[in-house]
Amino acid sequence: MCITLAPALLGRQLGDLHMQQMRLPAREGGLSLDDGSEDAPRKHSDSRECTEQLTQLIVESVSKLPSPKNNRDAGIGKLVQKRNAERLAKEADAVQARLTESCQKRAMEGARMKGGSLVLTTMPIAEHGFHLASKADFHDFLLLHFGWPLPKLPETCPCGSAYSVDHGQICKLGGFIHRRHDDVVDLLGRRMKQCYIDVEVEPPLQKLTGEQLTKYKTANGVAKAQKAT
Repeated sequence: MCITLAPALLGRQLGDLHMQQMRLPAREGGLSLDDGSEDAPRKHSDSRECTEQLTQLIVESVSKLPSPKNNRDAGIGKLVQKRNAERLAKEADAVQARLTESCQKRAMEGARMKGGSLVLTTMPIAEHGFHLASKADFHDFLLLHFGWPLPKLPETCPCGSAYSVDHGQICKLGGFIHRRHDDVVDLLGRRMKQCYIDVEVEPPLQKLTGEQLTKYKTANGVAKAQKAT
């Protein structure tokens, strides 16, 4: 599955190292795309180990299951789960160490942090905003998540610098750099208005009286404009 699905999701061919990364679980910086030909024998062995007691009871035609205190399979299951978690962590460490691009190494490090890959494991419920509106959004998110460049980006920014994803987050030309903080500011403003009577989040700009905004083409000259766009 990983051989065909991973390139289709990411829109690019993957080498052996990145294919190995895609097989890792999301919490270890991958996409949880198991390779059945390699994983099936190990999973079958784990399953037999975890159900050994239950299998013996079935063979002996025992109708009563053991009490939770005497359920040996439950304890073995926890040991198998811990063993697999340690194995996957070592595999992720090996993959991360072999990544040559600093942005990819940094992206994998962030994805392995607590909560770093929740967007891949959370149910995409639209009413709670836990979804990406289009396939293109999901495709671009995956590229950003793994530290790969987005296609069709401009070569230069209107400010004159070379354009990149990192530059797009820090360029002060236009209003994007400010809009990123508006959700926090607006939420704080709404809560403060419940306690005080003189709270104003951001006053409207005064109406233009003949001024010509020629320096920045993105300047917002609309009446009652509240922020540059």
